[in-house]
Amino acid sequence: MAWLARLEREHDNLRVAMRWLLEEGETDTAVRLAWALWLFWRVHGYQGEGYRYTGETLEAGDALSTVVRAKALCVRGLMSYGIESIEGTERLWEQSAALFRQTKDTFGLALTMGGLSAMALAQGDLDRSTALFEETMDLYRKIENRWGVGSVLSHQGVIPLSRGEHERAARYFEEALAISR
Repeated sequence: MAWLARLEREHDNLRVAMRWLLEEGETDTAVRLAWALWLFWRVHGYQGEGYRYTGETLEAGDALSTVVRAKALCVRGLMSYGIESIEGTERLWEQSAALFRQTKDTFGLALTMGGLSAMALAQGDLDRSTALFEETMDLYRKIENRWGVGSVLSHQGVIPLSRGEHERAARYFEEALAISR
């Protein structure tokens, strides 16, 4: 993706901007930047950086609005793979999901629920993962988010695959591929 390459070229400038925002107490804007950069950080291997930045934003505590706190918790959860314990990541997403429900932010809730679904899948809790992915799918379909639908379908395919249901898994993967093209 061209925009990811551009962000990589501008990465040092983005770091300077984030550092300045945090030092100046512009926490809301720092969270907005983190929310915009989470996929870049994840795809390009900067999860530790995103994790640190969101940790600094969360230090503002009650000064953060509900929606800003929800986004900071969500991004921290997305960045926490391999850094936090599974329980720590789940806590971040559960807190984020509760706040996104309050603010009726469907995309944020879907992103967070997708994380909880993937965690359940990684832990081998296929029944919980299935239920969470179904809720996540409903949310992404509600807002007509093709990327989210494709992502959920690809994860849902892992469940029947792990049960030896190869044909059923293939249907999920094929649908995910068709949507993602």
